[in-house]
Amino acid sequence: MGRILEIALIMASVWGLLMAELYLLFLVVIPIPSPRGGQIWLAATNAAKIAIGIASILVWLYFWKRITELYFWRRVRGRGSAA
Repeated sequence: MGRILEIALIMASVWGLLMAELYLLFLVVIPIPSPRGGQIWLAATNAAKIAIGIASILVWLYFWKRITELYFWRRVRGRGSAA
């Protein structure tokens, strides 16, 4: 039962972080107004929005990787001492 609870907590925290990041993207990044100065500024603003979105996803993936590595190594160490 302990493994199921740990995996459920991992999934809940990863999905919670994903929802928080999506909320932040929709609340902050998407509403950034497009400048009226020309095509270059429009392209720069859109590129910045894309870069912020990619950075957000990379943070989420890093968090998922770290939490699953911690779970995995704790399981491996626990199995080695029991054998």
